Amino acid sequence: MHETDLLVHAGRGAGPPGRRGIRRGLRIVLFGAGSTALAGLAMACHESLTQVDSRVVAPATRPALNIASGLPRLADLVTGEARDTGEAVLGRWEDSWNMALAAGSRLRAGIYGSAAGWDLAFDTTSARAAIEAIHTTIAEIEGVAHPLPPHLSRQLAEARRLLGAAETARDEGDVTESVLATLRSADALRGTTPRMVALGLVESAEHALAAAAQEAPDSGPTGHARARRLTEWARSAVDMGDYEKAIQRGYYACRLLGVDIR
Repeated sequence: MHETDLLVHAGRGAGPPGRRGIRRGLRIVLFGAGSTALAGLAMACHESLTQVDSRVVAPATRPALNIASGLPRLADLVTGEARDTGEAVLGRWEDSWNMALAAGSRLRAGIYGSAAGWDLAFDTTSARAAIEAIHTTIAEIEGVAHPLPPHLSRQLAEARRLLGAAETARDEGDVTESVLATLRSADALRGTTPRMVALGLVESAEHALAAAAQEAPDSGPTGHARARRLTEWARSAVDMGDYEKAIQRGYYACRLLGVDIR
């Protein structure tokens, strides 16, 4: 497989990882920036005629990055033969992105932790292309979307750290460890996308509502009824792929419930 086989034009990438190759290019949408300076930055980028389109959507809620470049998936980094022999592992990895956040994270951690027992052969050309694609994505985020709020800057810092580990392992000839660190770096970047940010808000609100119901099953603050409606609407918006609306509704539900969403 050649690197050129893996690189296609960027498209929409806000949902769960699709079955597609690694793609370069970045389209960033800041959901809920709530910042005049950031709005000005977005307008300046829009007028610069660069390949990066940045705009502010749903101000004063919870920012997210719509990364349109395809982040690497496990299936992208194995040989064609391994896709057949390792179908069960690859399928579990894909399924992890359709689970609740904590459950999906645990499943991926288990998959990565059992890598020594995989019957998978990694494609070194694909692995190199994945590292370069993540480098490009990180550089474009850093160049366009500063200053990032803490929940995004933490994810970006983790992606950068893991990418460095991937390069170190690659240089030392440890292909498996390099691939695992590359995947973890991509996972950290996925944590900044609208779908993942929306899910974080929705699940936080759902957990808070469940805890409140256990403490006072027959009563509760008057704001809880509205928070419950907002949470249900936010969950519906996630299911429909309307992540901007899900972020808005989930954010205000969390505010009503007193959830710390820093």
